[in-house]
Amino acid sequence: MNAVTCPDGFQCEPADCMVENSNREKGLDCACADGYVGHITWVGSVTEGKCELAQLVPSASLALCNVENSNREPGSACACLQSFSGTIKWDGSNHEGSCTPAACTVKNSNGEPGPDCRCDEYSNGEISWNGDQVTGTCEDIEFDFGSLFDTQGLLVLGHNKYKCCTHSQTKTSNVVDLQNLDRYKPARILGTKDGCGYLFGDHWHSSGDQKSAGVCKGTLGNLAMITGDRKALKQLLRDKAIQMQKSPNTDSSVKDIISSNIHEHESE
Repeated sequence: MNAVTCPDGFQCEPADCMVENSNREKGLDCACADGYVGHITWVGSVTEGKCELAQLVPSASLALCNVENSNREPGSACACLQSFSGTIKWDGSNHEGSCTPAACTVKNSNGEPGPDCRCDEYSNGEISWNGDQVTGTCEDIEFDFGSLFDTQGLLVLGHNKYKCCTHSQTKTSNVVDLQNLDRYKPARILGTKDGCGYLFGDHWHSSGDQKSAGVCKGTLGNLAMITGDRKALKQLLRDKAIQMQKSPNTDSSVKDIISSNIHEHESE
């Protein structure tokens, strides 16, 4: 378009841009808004033309919203899917940006980002997403951790030792931090300082004792509070499960359950 020169004695100013879905910039700066394509022309101070959503215009193949993990909506409606994080920006009919799995920060979850986020195998609950913000609760479930403790009822993590004491009648359990025995108020006067009966009274034995039948019940959360490392406990449990699966003394039905649990959570 040729420039128009104002007559002597007159002042020319850029005219208003009234095209729907334009950027509303005055004069020759008027163009289609981000996410829209079209053609705008001027006849004197009047605009002509139209701007359409980019994906609705067949010739605008470069303007398609093809960002991976986006909703693929046309124009400025294009956004990241639920559980993905990112920003999609438009420059006229062209876009740039990315959508990546959002962080999973729910306590007791598997910690996997985006849609793979869920409660771990030792807790129950629901996790939901609002955009890239995750909410939910994973409550610990009671579990028998007896396989973690040896025949003396001991668990060794690094340089620290822990003992599981189980009531032979009720099968309730307490895990003892052997590094900090002074924190426990003994139930008896006689006995060894780390003895289950000394610490908790009658019918309490180490989980390795025949009367306890190898049982050590509790939640992973409580055990992690004592040992200080939930992740290490989960890995140790998984390793123990693999050992049981390979053992010729493990019942075949038990092996099937163990195998299912390992494969379901092997990505954590």
